Amino acid sequence: MIKKLRATTVFLIFGLMFLCMPIVFLIKNSFDGDSIRKIVLHFCDAFNSRELIDSLITSLKIAFVAATSSVVLGILAAVFTTVPNGAGRKCKKFLDKMVFIPMIIPEAVIGLSLLMFFIKIDLGISCFVKIIVAHTLVTVAYVYSNVKSRLLEFDTIIEEAAIDLGAKPFTIFFKIKIPLMKRHIFTGWALAFIISFDDPIMANFLSGGGTTTFPVLIFSKLTMGKLPPEVNAFVVMLISVIMLVVFAFFFLGKSKKVYR
Repeated sequence: MIKKLRATTVFLIFGLMFLCMPIVFLIKNSFDGDSIRKIVLHFCDAFNSRELIDSLITSLKIAFVAATSSVVLGILAAVFTTVPNGAGRKCKKFLDKMVFIPMIIPEAVIGLSLLMFFIKIDLGISCFVKIIVAHTLVTVAYVYSNVKSRLLEFDTIIEEAAIDLGAKPFTIFFKIKIPLMKRHIFTGWALAFIISFDDPIMANFLSGGGTTTFPVLIFSKLTMGKLPPEVNAFVVMLISVIMLVVFAFFFLGKSKKVYR
């Protein structure tokens, strides 16, 4: 048992090291310089770079809107496919399978097909909206699967009791079902946000007209396997902020458990 545990621990350590090494190299590259003054200048350039900040804000906006849109569509689809004794049984099965198709199709294919579609309809839709549509199409499945799994576990006796007490379907949905699904909704929203924020492929096909996402900009600045020093510095600052937020949530969750 001890040997097995030791072997598992060794594999875990190597696995974590393998995952963390790229971040370590990125941090190391951000501090490359002949002097401390030069390193500080890299960080100052990164902090004052309008291009990097604008692309980051654009990515955050797109990710927020796409994730929120995915939550709305995902909840509606999950509710529709899990309603017992409802009409449209074949339609429910069709929708249940169709939702997951964008997850299977390569993002490059989705990006290209959407680009051709938007060119064909020629409605003057901004690149910002095009990227949101693409990201929503892909991420809605993550919300749908999370919410549906919770709805399938939902005790119908609660709903029946609410109906007997005179509650309307609207009230049952917002005051009973939504509070019971909130963790699954948040998980789906967080997944959708991260996937949308990290996407460089579809955004690369659909970006333009002053709309450039953060991953696309980083990729465009990558030359011969190297990034400019100010980009490295900016990414390190971004990682630091994310880590602070993660630790803050962790300690807040821990303190709540202690008070309980």
